Amino acid sequence: MSRLTRQGPVVLLLALLLVGAGCASRTPGPTLKPHPETIAQLVDRELVKPLENSGASVGVVVAGIDGVQLYAHDPTRLLVPASVQKVMVAADAMAHLGSDFSWRTDLLATGEIDFTGTMHGDLILRGTWDPTLGNTAPYTGWPFEPFENWATQVGKAGVQQVDGELVAVGELFIPDGWEAADLAYSYAPAVSQLAWNDGLYTTFAGEIGDSLFWDIWPDPLVWSEDHGRPRVWPQTPEQPGPQLDPPFNHPLWPELNDEDMRPAYDPRALTADALRAVLRESGIDGPDSVRVLDKLETIPTDTLFLLTHQSPPLPEVLRATLAFSSNAWCEMVQATVADSLGENPFGKPHWPAVLDSLGVASRGLRANDACGLSRKNNLSAATLNDLLLAGWERWGDEWLGIFPKAHEPRTSLATRFEGYEGRILAKTGSMSRTRSLAGYLLRDGEAVATFTIILNNVPWDPTDTLDRTVMLLADRFSLQRPTGVN
Repeated sequence: MSRLTRQGPVVLLLALLLVGAGCASRTPGPTLKPHPETIAQLVDRELVKPLENSGASVGVVVAGIDGVQLYAHDPTRLLVPASVQKVMVAADAMAHLGSDFSWRTDLLATGEIDFTGTMHGDLILRGTWDPTLGNTAPYTGWPFEPFENWATQVGKAGVQQVDGELVAVGELFIPDGWEAADLAYSYAPAVSQLAWNDGLYTTFAGEIGDSLFWDIWPDPLVWSEDHGRPRVWPQTPEQPGPQLDPPFNHPLWPELNDEDMRPAYDPRALTADALRAVLRESGIDGPDSVRVLDKLETIPTDTLFLLTHQSPPLPEVLRATLAFSSNAWCEMVQATVADSLGENPFGKPHWPAVLDSLGVASRGLRANDACGLSRKNNLSAATLNDLLLAGWERWGDEWLGIFPKAHEPRTSLATRFEGYEGRILAKTGSMSRTRSLAGYLLRDGEAVATFTIILNNVPWDPTDTLDRTVMLLADRFSLQRPTGVN
């Protein structure tokens, strides 16, 4: 009998066992085989062709986390980036301030406190571009809470009365390129070295019986000036500023109209008034008036440091800035970087300089503000995507941690990417006829790819199209390696 014949039953038995094992397995294992549709075909079909057929300008880059470019469409075309530009400012702050950085804001007293608890002199509130005086995230919480803590500390220092002024010290500016039409809205407050509640006050209007009213909430005890004046900075006779229209519908109070955050004419005075109101509410008499200074030239020798407010560390502030896409916070972060380097915080934005330090080509970009509100900004998808790769390479998980997560409550992604939690991190950008999105695709909690999409001149809202494309990319990367993905 041949050797082959003798082994026949054994081979047959093994074959039957293998077939049986295959039948017992009801769920096939994941495959890493190439998808029949390439990444290029997917993005072209879902995004590029529909948008370009409508007349939009489209810039797209998709890359593996190892830097291998997997798809690009007009990657070096300069487009208006909107708020994805804030990612550039975040990188600049990480590079020059460091993750241990935090802001410190001092409350000083220029006189002695006598045995009756009267402080003979002024209180000085000195700004340092700290965005967190009202809360640790933009537009959230009870904005008086930090100042209520301050009032407690001032009371513990023995102060019961202040017979001087409250002096608010800090500079302010409107970034280049912000349009006058934007300046009546909460997303475009004056950028100030001293800003409480993001430089915003809240209005509400309503009708009780036959009476109409328009008031401010939270309701302070006293304002030193009309914070609701129309604001264009600086105002001119030819351009006196936009008129403030009463807001619309509010669910919290019966028969009241909508609360509406409005930018204060001068955030420094608003900050001082808010603190002064809280001091009075806590039982401290005075100060009776507010004075605003751009700078404090000298500090008197008898000055007392009553307290110091310290912000959360930089990564937490950057995360809040990106999550809420706060223009004011972003501009204050950028001004802080410029100040730390001895540069003019009111001049051209510093953030383009971070590209050289990270080895990223600027490709002729133009920068007029920090936050991306100006339409004079121009940025390519290739440059922004290269920055995403460089940020991950430099700071790793700490860098990823500042990005909003898919479907994360109280972020710009709160209503987007449901079902893709843990798989997409992204910064949004939105202006009239402009949408942008840039971030990371994750697999098992690890970054596997980057994407940058900038859309200009879009005649319809492309958000659903944009999101569907990114979700399809996330599906593609969930089972496949980033390098060489088809």
